[in-house]
Amino acid sequence: HEFTDPVSIAAAYAHPIEHVFSNVLPAVVSLAILRPHLLSFVLFSMQGLHLTLAEHSGFAIQGESKDAAYHNLHHEKFRCNYGALAILDKCFGTYREAQAE
Repeated sequence: HEFTDPVSIAAAYAHPIEHVFSNVLPAVVSLAILRPHLLSFVLFSMQGLHLTLAEHSGFAIQGESKDAAYHNLHHEKFRCNYGALAILDKCFGTYREAQAE
């Protein structure tokens, strides 16, 4: 992570190895194992992309499960709030509450 400012386009910025293991491999494995209908796969992928862009937008978007403040703290501090749901962050002590501005 080199981007500390929340910008949606930076969500796609990753080391090639990180990109393969975090983005490509899960998609390929799920296609191989589940063999979903193409439309289902495309819609699911679009939803995932939307959530990723919203989470990296820097804005609190009404209707999203969590506002971007949780993930913004990860890009600001780098050593907290790794996950999307905060479950594992709470288990491993890396969860940090975003402060109200």
